[in-house]
Amino acid sequence: MKNNKIVKMVFLALMLGLNIVFSRILPPINAWNIKISITFITYVITGNIYGPFFSALIGGLGDFIGALAFPIGEYNPLFTITAIASGFVFGFFRKDNMKIGQVLIECLVNNIFVTLLLNSYFIAIAYNSSYKALLASRSIQAGVMLVIQIVLITLLRPAVEDLSGRSKL
Repeated sequence: MKNNKIVKMVFLALMLGLNIVFSRILPPINAWNIKISITFITYVITGNIYGPFFSALIGGLGDFIGALAFPIGEYNPLFTITAIASGFVFGFFRKDNMKIGQVLIECLVNNIFVTLLLNSYFIAIAYNSSYKALLASRSIQAGVMLVIQIVLITLLRPAVEDLSGRSKL
């Protein structure tokens, strides 16, 4: 039993480290109002194995520690809320043998409600910007991320489900 706790802690630490790398070091596009990254992969893997709580935890800790270690401007806890929400969404919808329609719903919920609406609202507050103007410019990001997420989740699904089957602790 103790060994399972150690494996779980090591796995979650690995996902946390990957989350920070994917969000702070490797994002191909990162501007004040648009960010394209593959951070969601850590939420999908963690959510598939341990569920929405731990997936949200990886999102929140990853954003907080990443902001302290690799700051991109001033830290704002509102963006940590968005990271927690994204982690929760991907953890909540995760299950084995997901069909493409289920992946589409999962990605739509994340991109519309979390990325487009909630995060745009937080950006408008943080930078004193027009919410409507942000929605227009960030809708392109949401569309691009929707495609990236669906493609990568679909391609990675067999490996994630295999890992999930081996790692249920």
